[in-house]
Formats: sequence, C-alpha cells, structure tokens
Amino acid sequence: MEISLAEVAEGYTQNISMLKMAKTLLESGCSESLSQPAAIVDELRVELANTSKSMRREELQLKKFEDLKRESAILLERLKYVMENVPTKLPQQKTAVSAQCRNETIQSIEPTKPSVPQVPLVQMIGCQYLDFLTVDEFKTVPKYMKGRLTYDKVNSMIEKLDKVYIEKYKIRRLKKSSLNDVNKKRLDAYRLQETEETKGLYFIVEQDIADFSSLKMDSVLRNIFTILRHCGLIFEIRGGGYTRLVCYSRY
Repeated sequence: MEISLAEVAEGYTQNISMLKMAKTLLESGCSESLSQPAAIVDELRVELANTSKSMRREELQLKKFEDLKRESAILLERLKYVMENVPTKLPQQKTAVSAQCRNETIQSIEPTKPSVPQVPLVQMIGCQYLDFLTVDEFKTVPKYMKGRLTYDKVNSMIEKLDKVYIEKYKIRRLKKSSLNDVNKKRLDAYRLQETEETKGLYFIVEQDIADFSSLKMDSVLRNIFTILRHCGLIFEIRGGGYTRLVCYSRY
C-alpha cells in the first residue's frame, strides 16, 4: 500500500506536537527525565525536512520519466510511419558535383524557368541520366497534373525513359565505322538535331522514344513530361521541327 507525502507529513506533525508538549514541561522544570524527548523533537524536525526534500526530488524524477515516456511514444509512431512509407526505388545517391551542374544548367539555359523547390542532396537519387522523383517532390505536384498517376507509376516511366537516353548515347559514342546502316542513319539524325544551344547537353526526341521503348506519345506520357518539367528534372528546347527533352546533366 503506497503512502503519500501528505500522510507522512501528518504523522510527523502529530509526533512533533506531542513532543513539543513534553519539551514545554521540561522547560518548566517538571522533570529532568523529559530532556530526551526534547532532543528527539529536534531530530524529527530535521528528518522530516530531509524526507520532504527527498520526496520532492523523487516527484521531479517521476515527472521527467513521464515526459521521456511520451516523447518515446511519439518517436515510435514516427518510425512506424517512415517504415511503412519507404520509397520502392532507392538507387545510388547523386553526387554533389551533379547537383552543381544541374544548377549551372538551369541558370545558363533557362534563365526565365520557374524556380523549383529545393530538395536535400540526400534525396537526389536516380538512373544514369534522369533522377527519380522523391516522395516530397511528388507531393508538390498539383493534382491536375497527376490525374490518376501514382508515385510508383511515375518513377517506372522515368526508368523507361532513362533507357532511351542510354541507348541513344550508346550509339552516339561509337565510331561511325562500327555502326550498321540503321544506326548510321540514326547518328546522322542525332547530329542534325544538335545546335549550339544543345552543346554538352543530353536530350531525346519523340523518334528516340519510338526507337528504343514501347512507350507511346499519349496523354499519360505527356502528363509525365509535365510533371518532370514541374519538378525540374527535364526542360524543353524547341526548334528545327524538334522538341528536345533535355535532362540535367549528371556529369
């Protein structure tokens, strides 16, 4: 059975009252045998004060423990949420140099391009050319752009588009003498698509998508491009009858 501080204090108070009476009798000279109770009264006063201090300290410690318990419960809930919402795609981390190149490209190529919310570098993850969207970036996309598109669907499409870039620039890096007739024609087309404005940039056009993927230029794919432009992963350079989808260089 637990005893409260108030009950302990009341017990000591009663003992002190009785001992005070005994001390009064002692001081009036009634009996020398009452000197011992007087000393006990003083000891009890000291003991009561010390007990009160100890109990106050214990109460403070208990309050700190309850606060820590509440904070731990909140942290546990947050950890559960994080575990349940881990992105399904987590490729290698993008380097700081890549982020710097992207910022320089934005300033030099599209000075009037709307600013894009900055995302911590640790979240800049992607394929060889394109970046995957992070959960936070996907949340910034307006509902009218998303339509019925989900986070996983958008990143799946990004992965397919990235393969188009890979295949195109695999051909672009080969010597013309090592190419077959089909790829020689493609290489000639790539050179015609390039301008002074695209120098040093990586881009694809609609024909590349048709050549190297099963994707179709339908409303879904156009919505994907709109989302990627909104999040600052690609931008367009038009001219010469081409719409070039430029990704921000990772190199």
